Amino acid sequence: VEAMRVRTRQYARRQLTWMRKLPQVELVDVTGRDPRAVATAILG
Repeated sequence: VEAMRVRTRQYARRQLTWMRKLPQVELVDVTGRDPRAVATAILG
């Protein structure tokens, strides 16, 4: 289970690295926020 957790975290870090290089992608921190409120703000 620990190996799976480590590999998942590594994969997520690679995804973030890749997405940061795309100019059309804007990362949104949703930590502690209601997903519906975030969606409304983005689409709004």
